[in-house]
Amino acid sequence: MLGPLGRFLKFPFFVRLLLVLLVLQLTFYFSTRKYALKTRMKSVAQTQTHILNKTMVIPALASEGSWQTVVPENSQHKYLVFSAFLDVRNGRSIRIIAVTKTSTRKKGLVKPWCKLWYETPESGLNSKLVEGELKIIQEHWQLPYSPYYVTCPLSENESIPLMVSLLNDPAEEPLNMLKVISNYPEGKKWDANELEPDVKKMAVCVKPLHYDYNKELEFLEFIELHRIMGADHFILYNHTVGPQVNCLLKKYQQQGIVTVLPWELPIQSQKDIRTEGIFASLNDCLFRTMYKFSHVIFLDFDEFIIPTNHYNYRELFRYLHEKYNNKKTSWFSFKNAFFYRQWPDDPAVQEFEDPLEKQLLALRKTTRMVKLHAHGTRSKLIVRPDLVDMVGNHIIWAYYNHKVFRKMDVAPEDAILHHYRICEFGGNDCVKHPSTVDRSAYRYRDALLKAVKTRHEDHFDECQLSKIEGSKYPS
Repeated sequence: MLGPLGRFLKFPFFVRLLLVLLVLQLTFYFSTRKYALKTRMKSVAQTQTHILNKTMVIPALASEGSWQTVVPENSQHKYLVFSAFLDVRNGRSIRIIAVTKTSTRKKGLVKPWCKLWYETPESGLNSKLVEGELKIIQEHWQLPYSPYYVTCPLSENESIPLMVSLLNDPAEEPLNMLKVISNYPEGKKWDANELEPDVKKMAVCVKPLHYDYNKELEFLEFIELHRIMGADHFILYNHTVGPQVNCLLKKYQQQGIVTVLPWELPIQSQKDIRTEGIFASLNDCLFRTMYKFSHVIFLDFDEFIIPTNHYNYRELFRYLHEKYNNKKTSWFSFKNAFFYRQWPDDPAVQEFEDPLEKQLLALRKTTRMVKLHAHGTRSKLIVRPDLVDMVGNHIIWAYYNHKVFRKMDVAPEDAILHHYRICEFGGNDCVKHPSTVDRSAYRYRDALLKAVKTRHEDHFDECQLSKIEGSKYPS
């Protein structure tokens, strides 16, 4: 009498093959279903209880600023995070700078989950899941992708997490790891009324450098003139720069004058997101300077906020406070003046003896439009970062407390924005506008020449800087 195996072997070969494949397929199906269900139930239990869960996996080096993905690369849309900061102003929370698809409707957004990582001597690395909240950053122009804030709440007595990961689903394993940047002293209570209006320490924030930016002399002039006027530190975002500017950036970094962050955002600029994700960088810079700097300037490399009657920003803000009492002022707006590059150089430049001095933009271009733009149009900002919640290109979109703190429209008699650019609509018709000569930058002439010349000579060989026509160089 044949057993089960004997009866099976009597079937034709192709029937036996089909039966084997069917058994294998059913076995695989039920085993994967069981694993998925088990994993999901475990994750849901973790999420509902919000307890600390020990992990034996120590995360790789957490980033203080680099684009990392939230979702797998083969997802329908991109979802990226760049940085994370402790915010102690309205309760305590972690603020993450993120980019994902544009949605102005709350129901169109997937609820984010924050995985907070803690480290203790007793138990090592632990994690905790909390629900996050997405908030779109303004000026997205309804392009497919926009910057967002993700806010991860912390309880009042909870310790500050070491790192945070952002998840689309609490069941997922994290694909990103951000170091929580904590600029505020732990244990100290923050009070907006204790902030002093005087300039204590000042930073400059600039949108991402792109198009292989390599205007080496203008770059040196921008850094050195702002240092003369009182800037202490610069925060820059490197999308693409040329070799000479890249070398100069490293020199400034070595001296602690400049912080450079990589900005390799894998989203097409202007088609899918505004100008290299400019508003993600501006608001990263806002939180990166918060609690560390009393005042922060937001502008571009072809712009300078020049005091009309004062030598530096400390003098200017001391005067503004004495005149208007700025203790309740959260940000300052400066009217824009176009110094079009198509207008001829100032005739005084021809009398300069030093060839490098003849090349300095703020000394060459002194003709500007008579009519200044209104505040909010082309204007640029100096903010008190602790009192601001969302920065735009020309205005502030959200204050810390708009009922108590306010903006100040700085009068042109006190300072204006010098904007050195070509005609904004192409051609040369812009030079037909009524113009005037403004040499207010000339008060920095000697100091600026000395500073730029020293830098240029010190780094000429190593950075392979361009020769200045008419200057003498060692053979």
